[in-house]
Amino acid sequence: MTVELGTFGSVFEYKSQYYVYFGWTTDGARLFAGKILDAQKTQLLQKASYKYESKPNHPIKTSLTLCFVILTTDDLKGRATSFHRTGDEPDTDNEINFLDKVLNDNDREALKKTILQDEAMPQSLQEIVKKLA
Repeated sequence: MTVELGTFGSVFEYKSQYYVYFGWTTDGARLFAGKILDAQKTQLLQKASYKYESKPNHPIKTSLTLCFVILTTDDLKGRATSFHRTGDEPDTDNEINFLDKVLNDNDREALKKTILQDEAMPQSLQEIVKKLA
């Protein structure tokens, strides 16, 4: 399956950080993207997630703080895409630079599943993903 840049699952650079593009709200006010973490931050996120795994009623379980997907795409394998702060308003002074890279099918499907099933996800992001089906 070929995916065009600027569509769900394409990778872009913003403020010297790498992100996975999910989409814009219909009014164009919010950009949804997941930050691609480096190996060290991925390990820290995984450790924090394991720490709270046995605490189902902890408030952090219903926030985006520990919501992530571990990628399997070449060059990104083993790194997390974090949903923390997805939907923040972008700083229009900085340009979004789409790279010639798109996540593989497995990663895109894992992201869609997480977005649709996690109760902490913004409803407007879930609506974007539902339209992709």
